[in-house]
Amino acid sequence: MNIFFSGDVHRKKDFFDRRLVGNFLISLACENKLHKKMNEKFSHTFDQDLNLMIDNGAFSAWNSGKKTITIDDYTEFCLKFNKEYSSRFKNIYYIGLDCIPGKVNHSPSKEEINDAVKITYSNYEHMMSKGCKNVLPVFHQHEDIEWGLRYQDHTDYICVSPANDESNSGRQKWLDVVYKELNIKTRTHGLAVTGQVLLEKYPWYSVDATTWKNPAIFGEYLSYKLNNYFRFKCSDIRDPRKDIKKASLNDCLFLSRYLDHNTDNLHKNLILSLQNFNKYEKYLTELWTERNIIWED
Repeated sequence: MNIFFSGDVHRKKDFFDRRLVGNFLISLACENKLHKKMNEKFSHTFDQDLNLMIDNGAFSAWNSGKKTITIDDYTEFCLKFNKEYSSRFKNIYYIGLDCIPGKVNHSPSKEEINDAVKITYSNYEHMMSKGCKNVLPVFHQHEDIEWGLRYQDHTDYICVSPANDESNSGRQKWLDVVYKELNIKTRTHGLAVTGQVLLEKYPWYSVDATTWKNPAIFGEYLSYKLNNYFRFKCSDIRDPRKDIKKASLNDCLFLSRYLDHNTDNLHKNLILSLQNFNKYEKYLTELWTERNIIWED
């Protein structure tokens, strides 16, 4: 299984020099203009063992009420970006432009969902017709399973997006159906899927995670131990190691809050966070190998 690290990981050359990152994701929602700063972001040389995934930013724009990207603009971006940067990566994947139904804080109607999924499918067809490479169509919870199956006629790699407003049990009921119906050879990418229960229950090919940034965002320390991922809050910003002693975990990562102005310490904690995620990724890969699920890169 592959974990794509989402966020500003690509700005930290040291992370790549240390071989801490093999897969990373950037979102166009963070860009004021599609092509602005791209050369700056990728100014340092990557090796060709890296996989990059581009998120179109549609959900972030929808959630914030900002203007969403058009299919023509996104298609143009993907074609230009691939032409300029494909030689610098092992693979560049582009998440298909999906249409988000309804409004924020309001559950969409069945009609709104059906209208949105038709647009999402049309966007995927448009990108493919224009020659875009490695486009990953998006299949959302609450959409008819037939749409997910239809994408398999075009590709063996699709994005699966559980609903954010569903409980873990609600997600599992839907994913039970998805993995029962999908071809076993179809690779799936779980959008923002990092929960241990879901990762151990379903054979994802890849997922993306922002939780590697918890040292800077939530002031949490995390530990990977005995095939489990633990999360603890630092009760004392000045000496979070006190909590580690209480937790009795020898390999805990203590992560100071972002309010701590010791940026060197924060950087070290981010590195430790990535190291723990790599252990977690290895464990999940071995777990599914034991279950005879082996994905070829």
